This record gives sequence, C-alpha cells and structure tokens, in this order.
Amino acid sequence: MLVVVERHARAAGAVPAEVGEQWLGAVVAGTDALLTDYSSAAIDYMLLDKPIGYTLDDFDKYEDARGWCLDNVQDYMPGHHIYDINGLKGFFSDISEGES
Repeated sequence: MLVVVERHARAAGAVPAEVGEQWLGAVVAGTDALLTDYSSAAIDYMLLDKPIGYTLDDFDKYEDARGWCLDNVQDYMPGHHIYDINGLKGFFSDISEGES
C-alpha cells in the first residue's frame, strides 16, 4: 500500500498552491483511496468512486471554532468516519482487502 501525504496549503513547508493542485491532480487517478480531513479534495475525489476515509478526531473542536455550512455535515461525507487509531487501522485494512 502506498501512502501519499499532502500538507495543507497553509501548513509550514507546504508546496505553493498551484504546484500542489497540479501534483494532486496527477496523483489521484492512480490511488486506491483517499484519507482526508475536511478538505474539498474529497468532493473531487468522489467522482472516482473510490473509498474515502475522513479523519474526524477533532470534529467537535472544528465545529465549535468554524462551524459548517450544512446541517448534519457527516451525512455528506460518504465513506469511513475515522475518530481514532482503531478507525484508521480499520480503514487501511478494508482498503488492503478490497473493501470500501
């Protein structure tokens, strides 16, 4: 299993946005799954009909700090909802076994 990590554009040491977007677009077609937080990359990735895992360990904190534009936002996140290391292991296990 190949794991590719792209840092958020605002993170220290991240590549410039225009480079990151080109790189991400070139890489995602060859992936088996996407592991993301609340990034809009998941919206585009849904078109590939491949598994998505959402890291939601800070969901309540994020909701309190920023809020959402939708009610029940998790209903719009198809795939694995990952809250802890066991959820992450389960996501990777499902991907390696061909499940989604």
